[in-house]
Amino acid sequence: MLAFRHDPVVPGVDHDYLEKLKKRISEAGIKAVGNAEAAEIAITSTEISGVGRNRHNPSGPRDPEAGIIIVRNAATKAIEAISLIYCMHPTVLHEDSKLVSSDFPGYTREYLKSRFGKNITVLYHTGPEGNLSPRYDVKGQTFAEAERLGNLLGNYVAEKIDLLTDANFESGPFIGAARRTISPVRRKLPDTKTARENLELRQSEFARLKSENAGHGPVRTAECSVFGAEETLFLAQCAENGALEAVLKNYTEVEIKVLCIGNTYIATFPGEMFVEYSLQLKEEVPKKTFAICLANGEMQGYIVTENASGYEADNSLFMPETGKIMVKTALELISEYEQH
Repeated sequence: MLAFRHDPVVPGVDHDYLEKLKKRISEAGIKAVGNAEAAEIAITSTEISGVGRNRHNPSGPRDPEAGIIIVRNAATKAIEAISLIYCMHPTVLHEDSKLVSSDFPGYTREYLKSRFGKNITVLYHTGPEGNLSPRYDVKGQTFAEAERLGNLLGNYVAEKIDLLTDANFESGPFIGAARRTISPVRRKLPDTKTARENLELRQSEFARLKSENAGHGPVRTAECSVFGAEETLFLAQCAENGALEAVLKNYTEVEIKVLCIGNTYIATFPGEMFVEYSLQLKEEVPKKTFAICLANGEMQGYIVTENASGYEADNSLFMPETGKIMVKTALELISEYEQH
């Protein structure tokens, strides 16, 4: 039976919805156990281009590797599920769109269903993508562009799956999970006067680039910096009146988890991490490793690097040291697996 930690009431969270969600997850787990069939699993990856890049510098750090987990029926060899891990903001469509959308990952999901069966399950997990987005690869903020990028990603994944042979699938891989809690390091926000001056500076830069027709990428980056400065001002006001402390006290500890599937590790982190943390994790682990962010509960905020500036750094609630602690903890959990 699945168990859930009882979280305190958090302002702004629909707790009735969360209770329903917990109930549905429990029901799905019970149903899955009751309908279990023999299956095989393969884990691979492929490199992606054209779906997005570093949104501050198009030549800056990015993680082109998309992790792919395929589950197929052991008897029929038919694919039952595909799980995809890719580091990229799903933000072809911007805040001016008033429609609920799954952006380009929704089209990736539909593309893979069209290739491997309309009844298969396709999961999309966001890897560390705090400073990545499609803004330098899109021709516009439209559903047509979301579909184009989604199909492009889906085709990369499908082509890699088509190359798999029976030898790539395992019927009984080792599966394990480990977790550890850490304390995120809070950032000291500026006072409201400083935050307001920063907002005025960001607004001026945005207006300048827009008037100079500097191009979609730089203009959008400057626009997001305005959003970040607006959020910083709001957070500074909340810090002064005590509202921020009331929320942050619920996140004095957060979970870091590592899943082990055969010879592959999947680390899951809360918050919205910069891609450098994904790259660091992969560099330091010799085996196939993927990172998933925005996981392990609800924790708002970017996890930035020391040299970060602009939108994400302006509205981050945590110091860059937090990201280092998260990766260090994941590496320790992986090391414990390796020792056994």
